[in-house]
Amino acid sequence: MQNTVHEIGSVIEVSDDQVKILIKRHASCESCGACGLGGKPEITITVRNDLGAVRGDQVRLELQTGKMYQAAFLVYAIPLIMMLVGYYAGQSLARTFQWGNGESSGIISGLIAVVLTYCVIHYWERKKQLGAEFQPKLVEIIRAPEEDSPALK
Repeated sequence: MQNTVHEIGSVIEVSDDQVKILIKRHASCESCGACGLGGKPEITITVRNDLGAVRGDQVRLELQTGKMYQAAFLVYAIPLIMMLVGYYAGQSLARTFQWGNGESSGIISGLIAVVLTYCVIHYWERKKQLGAEFQPKLVEIIRAPEEDSPALK
């Protein structure tokens, strides 16, 4: 069984099959920063509305921690690895063919490798719709809005 992160938020906007949810930072996680909130006290996130939530609902979101690590690896580690591979390949080619300074060729080829890697990741994400796989999912409506709630008027 995979570990999951649960957050509770309020639905602030509904459009088509999406909902915008406001999530407030807990006092217990002030020093962590893993959620990406930084110094902000709250974050707004848009997710698919699979449960039919309406404006004002309190909802529970779930994200598998394994998916967070996969996304971080895809966005940070793979481009870094490709930059190093590009650097050493460019430096090696420059020395083999005596193209001047191997250091400059390595830096340029490393930067080209990073740009190409991000282009491939971007294309792959658009083609395979991977973004949805890494997004939090709406798993429960905790409390529906009350009809007389002044916040909804």
